[in-house]
Parts: sequence; structure tokens; C-alpha cells
Amino acid sequence: MKSVEDRHASRITHSQHFTSEHRAFRGHFPDRPLLPGVFHFREILRLLPPEIASLPYVIRQAKFVKMVTVNTELNYLIEYFPTTAGNIDVVTRVEDLSQETVAKIHFIFSAGKEYAD
Repeated sequence: MKSVEDRHASRITHSQHFTSEHRAFRGHFPDRPLLPGVFHFREILRLLPPEIASLPYVIRQAKFVKMVTVNTELNYLIEYFPTTAGNIDVVTRVEDLSQETVAKIHFIFSAGKEYAD
């Protein structure tokens, strides 16, 4: 298997602080607010370049390791790279400030042959 560097990876890093007023907490357990896992999908799609985010995709893997409560800062570490099949793999690790993994998410975007290695 090729390393990420061999596949010409591009990287995006993004930090976000989640206060109790953040829209993602509305209605998601009012007495014990938790960040819904689906919010990570939306955030990753928002952070990707539009020419990638607009492509058809599947979620190959999504693993939610740790609950996210209010007043938490998260770091999104996103790597994306073309594959020999003409797709674009997007691998994301979401971690808290102590660098503990909160979520791991792997998207595959169907890009066609023009993106093949």
C-alpha cells in the first residue's frame, strides 16, 4: 500500500470551538447536549475544496470514538489524495485538544479518470 505522501496528499487542518450556543447542539439531548456524529460529515464537506465536495461520494468508514460535549475544541485533520482508480480518498481524524481521537472518517469521492495517479 502506498503511503499518503506517495499519493500526493493535500492537507487541511481546522480548529473549532463548540459552545453550548452552537447550532449542532440544538435539540440533541437538551439535558445532556452532545455533538451529533453527522455534524462531522457536514464539517468535512464544508472544509473540502468545492470541486471535490461537489462530487458523488460514499462514506467508506466512520468511527465515533469519544462523545463531544459543550465547550470542547476540536481539530479536524483532513488528508485527501487521488487513487489509481480515479477516485479521491478523503481521510479525516478529528481530535480534541489533548490529541485524543474523537472520530475517524473515510470518504471516497468518484472523480473519474482525470484524477487517477
